[in-house]
Amino acid sequence: MFLIIGDDHLRTWGLKLVLDGGPETGALEQPYASDPSFCGQLNWDPNDLGQLVLAAVERGWRIGTHAIGDRTVRTLLDVYERVLAARPTVPPGTLVIEHAFLADREERARAIRLGVWITIQPALLYSLGSILQRLWGAERTARIMPVRAWLDEGASLSAGTDYPIGSYSPLETLWSLATRQTESVGTQGIEYAVDRLTAAWLATAGTAQLLGESDRLGQIRPGKYADLVAYAEDPLTCAIDRTRDLRPTFTVVEGQPIYSASLEISDRWPVLQRRR
Repeated sequence: MFLIIGDDHLRTWGLKLVLDGGPETGALEQPYASDPSFCGQLNWDPNDLGQLVLAAVERGWRIGTHAIGDRTVRTLLDVYERVLAARPTVPPGTLVIEHAFLADREERARAIRLGVWITIQPALLYSLGSILQRLWGAERTARIMPVRAWLDEGASLSAGTDYPIGSYSPLETLWSLATRQTESVGTQGIEYAVDRLTAAWLATAGTAQLLGESDRLGQIRPGKYADLVAYAEDPLTCAIDRTRDLRPTFTVVEGQPIYSASLEISDRWPVLQRRR
């Protein structure tokens, strides 16, 4: 059973831990392209991390651990595997890797076997592409977030924004997943791209699955919360370059309209209160 604190508007999902840093310090198996003497660094001793994760899951907490480098992903899976060996009844989705920028086929297979969920934030490739290419090199940058491979191999995946590091716009998430464009170094690893419908699923139904709330969130179906937005164009079929620039024209929360060009913010608050 998961420990849940909060309500439908704001709740504590679990604990976030940070095992390595960003592109400047992410722990890699091989040296940085920018510095042959540096392989990044881990923020935790693996044994200490394992004790904390075990104590947390025994109390019903879920754990999302930031890990971007391939050495970090391998180390984290070692920790998670030990925790699951000690507590084999931990539900799938309790242990999550946040980002998993670099994960080879072997580590992807291990994550899938262990039931470890992966969250991806594709807008980070757009914003960090030039930094990654300078520090990690072109070959590793092209392999960042191999979404198509994760899905083909059977991983449990969800997509988000990582705002404020990435863009807040969910349509930039769709666009980034479909194009793998970067801000200044072009397309990276197009073989790992997915179509926009799959991208939309990852950002909606996939996220609801991770939260354990597929019974009421993530899809437009009878019996689920009617939380949705409308656009002037279909973001799944319009010209791909237009997708990221679309803005909502209408917003519905719990079946009630709360935003349009003619509504003031003061008109929206009573509707938002009803689900509390």
